Amino acid sequence: MKNENNPLVNYIESSCHAQDEDKGAAEAMSRERDQLRVHLNICQMAVTQSREIISFVIEECIKISGSELGFFGFVSKDETIMTAYSWLQKGMESSAIDKRPVEFPCSDGEIWTEAVKQRKAVIFNDYRKADSCKKSCSEGHVTLSRVMSIPIIDAGKAVAVAVVANKKEDYTESDYLHIHFFLENTKSIIQRQQSIEALQISEEWFLTVADFTYTWEIWRGTDGRYIYISPACERTTGYSVEEFMNDPGLVIKIAHPDDRMLLVKNEDECLTGQFFDFDFRIITRGGEERWINHVCQPVFSNDAKPLAYRAINRDITLKKKLEIEKDAYNRQLKKLVETKTAELEELNTALKVMLRHSEAEKTEIEQRILANMNEFVTPYLEKLKASQLSITQKTLIDILESNLKDIFSSFLRHMSMTQYNLTPKEIQIATMIQSGRTSKEMASILNVSNRTINFHRENVRKKLGLRNKKVNLRSHLLLIT
Repeated sequence: MKNENNPLVNYIESSCHAQDEDKGAAEAMSRERDQLRVHLNICQMAVTQSREIISFVIEECIKISGSELGFFGFVSKDETIMTAYSWLQKGMESSAIDKRPVEFPCSDGEIWTEAVKQRKAVIFNDYRKADSCKKSCSEGHVTLSRVMSIPIIDAGKAVAVAVVANKKEDYTESDYLHIHFFLENTKSIIQRQQSIEALQISEEWFLTVADFTYTWEIWRGTDGRYIYISPACERTTGYSVEEFMNDPGLVIKIAHPDDRMLLVKNEDECLTGQFFDFDFRIITRGGEERWINHVCQPVFSNDAKPLAYRAINRDITLKKKLEIEKDAYNRQLKKLVETKTAELEELNTALKVMLRHSEAEKTEIEQRILANMNEFVTPYLEKLKASQLSITQKTLIDILESNLKDIFSSFLRHMSMTQYNLTPKEIQIATMIQSGRTSKEMASILNVSNRTINFHRENVRKKLGLRNKKVNLRSHLLLIT
């Protein structure tokens, strides 16, 4: 209210109010300029390492809020783990942030836990009384008086938390809005840089694994030019990566003349969606012939467009050499088996002939012995038995005759059968009939059919004069022998 009775007082009050407004406007303009400067700086840091960006973010949060301390941490997707950097103090060099980040569980009691849970800023202007939410972030040596924790929200989840502390005055909503506005403008830059660094790490891992693979790896684009070749190509072919890169047709040039068309056909068909697996030969830089196993298949995008094709070339020279040696050994072994089989067949034939001759000689000897006995022994025994002998002499002759029969009993049976012109097979079957064997048993022993046994039985009956007679064959055979 103006003092109408004192114009001088009114003038002084008006002047002071105007100065206060000018000062506030100047401070607002200064703060706005600082914010624009910060945003410009953060945009210019798009190619800077994420750790440097985080260091800059903490420093600016400290400046914007007038705080003494600050730190920044990332929250895991399930919001259970915080990956945080050490506290940064006002005026501290940014290199202090380059320490390895530390992981903390987002358990109840941490100063940022409420900010993550509530998805909004949490302010403690008297941190000493906030016993339920203070824990070890001070690392045991940072004394906290006032703390403000601000979450960064993306797609409804807390992805990071910025914390500032120890402002001389209380933290206000204005402090929160300025820091929140700053963090929202830096969020995309931080995330993009993290993605770039993750991609770089992934590429480094891929190249490390690919470069140190023992096989000759190839990636080729749809235009036929190489995208990637593993260094193992030089060990396999003698030609360097650069030589293959500069000459996409080099692999066909070093292929064996008889195998080149196979490779040309493969290159024409490799992007048709087929899988190829075949072997071909190359001539190395040193003139050595090597066998290569080639496996390739096309690589397609999510919309089924061909992007490239990947191939793996393995040196299988040693394997091929062993296969060739194995084939040669198998052929030699087969030939040896055939030779030995033929020799064994010849020996078997010769043995059969020898056995037949032996059987014939045996039969001849038996016949001769029987004839000699009938001619030179039996008649004289009969004369002696018919002469006048004493009882002792007759007894001795009977014993002699019995012993002779025992001696010749092993072949007398066969000899009696030969008198009927029985063949060796018919004699064999007749002998089995004498021993009481059935036709089925004889067929099993001789490995012939029952029909064959019956055929020989009929021949035996015919030659013994028993055909169409009701005479038991076994009984008759026992009788005549």
